[in-house]
Amino acid sequence: MKRKNCLTYILKLTVSIVVAFNVLPFLLPSLSIAALNQNCTVSVLNRTAQVKEDGSWVIPNVPSNMGKVRVRATCVENGVTRSGQSDWVIVPANGSIKVGDISLDVFEPVPSAVSIASPSTPDFTLNPVGTTAQLVVTAAYPDSSMSDITQGSKGTVYGTTNPNIATVSDDGLVTATGTGKVIISASNEMVLTSMLFTITNTTGSNDADNDGIPDDWELANGLNPNEHYDALEDADHDGLTNKEEYDNGTMLRSADSDGDGIKDGEEVKTGDDGYITNPLLADSDGDGIRDGLEIQTGSDPTNSASINLAQALSSLEATPSNFVIVFNTIMSEASRQLTVTGVLTDGTRIDLTSSARGTNYNSSDLSVASFGATDGLVYAGANGVASITASNSGFNVISRVTVRAFSPKALSYISIPGYANNVDVNNNYAYVAAGSSAGLQVVDVSNLNIAGSMDTPGTAIDIRVSGNFAYIADGESGLQIMDISNPASPVIVGSLDTPGIAQDIVVSGTRAFIADGSSGLSIIDISNPSFPVLLGAVNIAGTARGVAVQNNTALIVDDSTLK
Repeated sequence: MKRKNCLTYILKLTVSIVVAFNVLPFLLPSLSIAALNQNCTVSVLNRTAQVKEDGSWVIPNVPSNMGKVRVRATCVENGVTRSGQSDWVIVPANGSIKVGDISLDVFEPVPSAVSIASPSTPDFTLNPVGTTAQLVVTAAYPDSSMSDITQGSKGTVYGTTNPNIATVSDDGLVTATGTGKVIISASNEMVLTSMLFTITNTTGSNDADNDGIPDDWELANGLNPNEHYDALEDADHDGLTNKEEYDNGTMLRSADSDGDGIKDGEEVKTGDDGYITNPLLADSDGDGIRDGLEIQTGSDPTNSASINLAQALSSLEATPSNFVIVFNTIMSEASRQLTVTGVLTDGTRIDLTSSARGTNYNSSDLSVASFGATDGLVYAGANGVASITASNSGFNVISRVTVRAFSPKALSYISIPGYANNVDVNNNYAYVAAGSSAGLQVVDVSNLNIAGSMDTPGTAIDIRVSGNFAYIADGESGLQIMDISNPASPVIVGSLDTPGIAQDIVVSGTRAFIADGSSGLSIIDISNPSFPVLLGAVNIAGTARGVAVQNNTALIVDDSTLK
């Protein structure tokens, strides 16, 4: 089972794409090459989402630890279909990633198969320890074309089952580090291949008893390098002799090296079921079900298309099991992604969210909650409660969704000078940050008129009101503090020119936290509003656009990532 990312992608595509995850969403990504819109879909690891009109999109439950992947986009406009993808990225278990631009004029398909070769060592044997071998990995594509994808920059990720026997670099260079057998794998966009390497060390450790097992391996595993009979013994009673354990790279004193429920000897030697599985991989075909359970349930552990979920499943789980969708009817849509997980009879778990795995979804009231093209994505409709049933192979699980719809209505409005960037409300007054020419505008909301105003030296972008003071993020002029005890006559009582361009502000106690553009986060002591003092600053990779503070944590939104 691959570890699942519990976070959610939210990307807005206009200049350079930034990705973030659920609970803390992915923020403010963009694309300059071709702006994505509602006519586009994006996908990551076969998980697809419709792009919204503003260019944002959400893909939940993206698997982590899958190596390098691409974010792909397809747009259909005026009968013309264009597709493209991002550069290679790695999805972390928790964190954020920078995706970069998506070009709709270049599209590379996912390989249909991947093969591995070692030209300098065609028998996949290295001798002595310290010897290296360069792998060559080739991808085959659905159109029958082939491509060399050896370099890590091509998205290929390498692995080793035992780094104490051999390591492999990001570009496929294998280095012998000890003696024995080891599987070296190469995967590209979830398409996997592997090869068994044999490492010997005849220059440093010979085979004194001529039993076919190097002396140093015998010593390391408690055998006698001067007694050839021990090569014929079976130390762990798994059906493999000690020599066969060495030949296959399995564990000498563990009957089930990969923990899949099948003894090593049964995996290596053809049994009544006719299958020869990999004794070093619990799931030989990568379909999410361990080899032992596949054989127990009558499916083929060497064929990823062969699964008997009706026999392998013990139950289904859905996450979340009880949730609320608040639906603003003036917005385009509101939705929530369900994740369906199968609990297998051997205690392992498998992601069954995709309908390709046989999962079906039903709603008890489609007027309340319905579905779209993305499997498990629930869309809000009318107010009410509905039961979402996910079913697979005779098993069912129910999630309860409550939809709360509301329709905001404009009660009245007033035109103000300048450009309204942000607003904060205190009692009967709305305090508006109104840009470069109008500064602060004070609106009496009880009778809807401008009660007072005060221009600022910079560009009033954001505002927070606390007590008798208004704190303004004033662009190039930093922080401005106004006394608003008399809303009709606001007065600037203090200011501080921050290092960057002040764009967003939060006031917490005696501190002001400012998203200060390219200078990151500025923290200011405002205990004396007449003399604000810069306490410190935090530099970040991008341009700080927004800030939120809770307890001892500040979250900064910038144009490259979420800090």
